[in-house]
Amino acid sequence: MVTVVWSTLDSNNNLQLDGFHDFLKYIQYSIGLSLQVGDASDLQVLARLSDCNVYTALNARSQFRAPTEFGLCLAGGREALRCLACESERARTCWLTAMRLAKYGKQLRENYRAFKNKQQMDSITCSVPSESVRSRVAMDFTGSVGRIVEDPQEAKAIAVAEGYSWKRRWRPSTRGPSLLRVSAGGLKAGIHITQPWFHSGMTRDQATQLISRRGSVDGVFLVRESRSSPGSFVLTFKCSGKVLHSQIQPVLDPLRDSVCYSLDSGVTKFYDLLQLVEFYQLNAGCLPTRLTHYVVQNPTGPLYAEKQIIPASF
Repeated sequence: MVTVVWSTLDSNNNLQLDGFHDFLKYIQYSIGLSLQVGDASDLQVLARLSDCNVYTALNARSQFRAPTEFGLCLAGGREALRCLACESERARTCWLTAMRLAKYGKQLRENYRAFKNKQQMDSITCSVPSESVRSRVAMDFTGSVGRIVEDPQEAKAIAVAEGYSWKRRWRPSTRGPSLLRVSAGGLKAGIHITQPWFHSGMTRDQATQLISRRGSVDGVFLVRESRSSPGSFVLTFKCSGKVLHSQIQPVLDPLRDSVCYSLDSGVTKFYDLLQLVEFYQLNAGCLPTRLTHYVVQNPTGPLYAEKQIIPASF
């Protein structure tokens, strides 16, 4: 139930409030806000929403001598200020929403229709390339130059061997612009070169022998460059007595248009190898074990030593 308080402005711009005997019960909203004083035919227009602004009143009980503190104000220029007192906060919210929708609903509907029509026009006018699937061919980039794979069985075997998952990934190209972009990204994210766990120029067999010889516990690792996939890196580590090699793939981040590195096909991405290594030192993630120790190359010679980076009690 909603009650109504009339208030007017005197010459000093002070609120002159009527007494409580002027409180009327029940508000009916049709074209504007109307007062039901008797029969349905005896309706008086209290205010038109097109001429008023709707506000919430702060502490309507003390400011407007309303029976409750949940008040709404209808203010329209020089017209009398009208206050509606609701019984609860929920009732006031409902009335406020209904009146504002009645006031601005038509404009909101027109704005939505205009935006929807603009989207439809944009979708119609945009040019869609008429490209057929038959115009695409399978390519093999494992060699120094790319070649077209004509045998469907060979193309399928290559896709299975490379773990092709039909996702958009960054692939290093032999063309000029791509090489410039990869080089710039490598300089920007080249902090891994200064890290003791990074071994440049190491082959797969050398990494396997080194981890097997120096790794006595799970989590001993090193990071090296990939020989089979230029631009990629390999994480070599030991787990359950076996030496495992996980490829660190460069993935293009479409949001920031930059190259990231990932061990799980782009599910978890890092902007450099240092972030990746620090993450897997604290979390196993997709790996069977957490990285605990790294193998360091002595700058004076091919001597390697094991160094603990995280305490055993961690």
